[in-house]
Amino acid sequence: MSESTKSKVLLASALSKVQRQVHPMLSVDPKALAYLESLMLNFLSTMCSSIPHSVEDVKIRIEKTFPEQIREWALSAAEEAIQRGKKKTLLLPVDKIHNLLQKDTLGYKIDLQMAVYIVAVLEYISADILKLAGNYVKNIHHAEITTADIKIAMRIDTVLMTMFESEDLETTRDMGFEPLSKRGSLVYEDVLKDFMLSEEQHIREMNLILKVFRQPFLDAKDLFVEEEVETVFANIVDVHEFAIQLYGIMEAAVEMANDGKPALIGDFFEELAEGAEFDVYETYARTLQLIASNHQDTPYGVIGKLLSKPGAKDYFQSKGLWETCLYTLPRLLYGPVYHCIEYFEYTKLLMCTSPDGEDREKLDAALSALLSLQESIERLCSVEPLRRRPEDPVFYQRHIGVNPVNDDAQKMQTIQDSIDGWDGKVLFSVEGDFHSVLC
Repeated sequence: MSESTKSKVLLASALSKVQRQVHPMLSVDPKALAYLESLMLNFLSTMCSSIPHSVEDVKIRIEKTFPEQIREWALSAAEEAIQRGKKKTLLLPVDKIHNLLQKDTLGYKIDLQMAVYIVAVLEYISADILKLAGNYVKNIHHAEITTADIKIAMRIDTVLMTMFESEDLETTRDMGFEPLSKRGSLVYEDVLKDFMLSEEQHIREMNLILKVFRQPFLDAKDLFVEEEVETVFANIVDVHEFAIQLYGIMEAAVEMANDGKPALIGDFFEELAEGAEFDVYETYARTLQLIASNHQDTPYGVIGKLLSKPGAKDYFQSKGLWETCLYTLPRLLYGPVYHCIEYFEYTKLLMCTSPDGEDREKLDAALSALLSLQESIERLCSVEPLRRRPEDPVFYQRHIGVNPVNDDAQKMQTIQDSIDGWDGKVLFSVEGDFHSVLC
């Protein structure tokens, strides 16, 4: 039996008990428990990679590797378990994990007390993950914790992201998504699929902002007035509604496409662009800039001002959102602005790979209509607070695989070389900005 299989035998029912302890009114999907098991097994291996032989060795490992915000709590939980001297006070099975450590993970005999110490840490971390996931589920008014809920909760918690940074927390990968850069030559169907996956992830992240962050602000009517809340979140409701509309258009086009024929969307994009529907992003970006100029800071300053109100800290701590509101929410608010830039790039790629001449003309017309918006968004993203950092998502880094420091000619050549079966003349204008593309 593999170590992974053994872990499932050991932890499934125990993790379910931990979940009932932290969120007794919620249920948990068995697949979510299986995912959490895998996280805990990998975490167990990481904790033991220093080859510990005593409680002190484990403690040193924790002190050196755990983020400060969670280190003392984990050590306290482990010390308390040792002091009680009763392994039955822990929900995770100490005897079985003790045997697993000796036979598989470490391969040598260890003291039972050391096993209790390690299990107490594992239980504390798993309870923390389930607590955060449960808080997220309750905020979106669901009753069951799923794998996606755990991943989302971990992604918005900077401490857990640091501890599990090597784990696959990207939900798009769960759908079998493979980046375009690994698929060889670009074809229209792949670009459209990639675009839809990107838009789906964008909608998911805005749901996160709206339901997990914005809604608790609105619900606390005794602490915040609606005008204050909208100062922070701008017109994100409009941006969210537009993204849903855009995704629905692409989804409908795919469903209506006849056998073997591509889902052409040029007509729809031209209509949206000429109707200035994309301009909700410019309004959103300009609002963030205005917030910054008024407060001499990023939205962090505005959020911090609201969170400094009497009673605000206790309110958000009770929801498990205090630190994420302070440190994660400000960066999440910039996401829609960066995503808007992807619209221009995807539209260019669709235009250059579309097999239909009329559709290419429609997409070209859409790009022309979006030119003013593109210049405005790029100008806003060239200065603080919206200036992109190296760690911020960049279209060509994430999807096409082109280094962003390369010049425009190289970017153009990469796209042109990737078009398979294109028999028309492709002319790339490399004068000026990258928005000048003619196919």
